[in-house]
Amino acid sequence: MKDKQPLVYEREMTITHKEFLRLLPKALAGLSYEKNGNLIEIIDQNRLIKINLSEESIRKIASLELPVTNVRIELNNFQTKDSASFISRFSLAYQKGGG
Repeated sequence: MKDKQPLVYEREMTITHKEFLRLLPKALAGLSYEKNGNLIEIIDQNRLIKINLSEESIRKIASLELPVTNVRIELNNFQTKDSASFISRFSLAYQKGGG
């Protein structure tokens, strides 16, 4: 029986790698991870989460400069509802306030 295809989420985030890693424990809710270059792997029972970070870049808007990192999240062996729960928690951990 062939393994189910991973669920993949991609997003562009205005964040540096340093800030991403600072917030990652909150997004993972206690799960541990291993980092190898720009790849982060998290094992949760029989599920595997892979997070790939692009190289950092800068977006200029007039005189404003914002850090940009493209993030690819691959969820392996996740049920749809579990993946939605993980992505919701991940998004909340990285949500920036506005006003």
